[in-house]
Amino acid sequence: MDFYVRIYRGDNQGGQGLQDAFYDQFHLHAQYGDEKDLYFQLAQMLADGHVRDDYVDGTDSDCITVTVDGLWRYNLDNTRISYSIKEGKVTDAATEPAEGDGKVDSAAVPEEGDYFAIGYDNGEVPNYGDATDAVYGGGTVKLTLTGFREWNATKVWLDDGKTTRPETVFELWRYRADQPYSTASLVRDDSGLPLTIEPKRSADDPNKYILQIGGLRIPVCGARISGRGHCVPL
Repeated sequence: MDFYVRIYRGDNQGGQGLQDAFYDQFHLHAQYGDEKDLYFQLAQMLADGHVRDDYVDGTDSDCITVTVDGLWRYNLDNTRISYSIKEGKVTDAATEPAEGDGKVDSAAVPEEGDYFAIGYDNGEVPNYGDATDAVYGGGTVKLTLTGFREWNATKVWLDDGKTTRPETVFELWRYRADQPYSTASLVRDDSGLPLTIEPKRSADDPNKYILQIGGLRIPVCGARISGRGHCVPL
């Protein structure tokens, strides 16, 4: 069984620490016979020589092919045995592991509190294209560097101070670190709407705001704040 692990982390590198954390947190699930199940931790299978990995093109350390060797393909009645890879710590081969939290915690993160969010992509896998609860042979486990970022911003009001001032809303824009901020595009949420942030007003200065954005998937593009029509590079 082959599957892929794709890491989205921009210029942040973590190397072996992230791979070790991945194997320690993921397991192989085998469904065979009359709805029977077995579970095996990938870290133990790696130690036993049943798992191996390699870079997809020999150089890209953020795209890895993982191969699980020595798996039976068919039941005694000639039906296929189903295999999948999923997050969870195995305590007993016959007991389904507890549901994970969707995060890979590793020292391979740039700041304390950051983590790698887990996603499953089986779009290229026959019969499992819509599955998002695990990865099947030929699918991809996506690990996306995620965390919290904070910006300080000052809003300048061009008025006499006597008018009613509207609440300030910021939009999040992003662009690649090696590109000019004029190439930035608006970040949208899962429903397709612009991602907006309502800042907290500073207790010390009513013209200052604190922006804190949680769960940002930060490595694909560098995040930049926009204030209604222009991009502000950090």
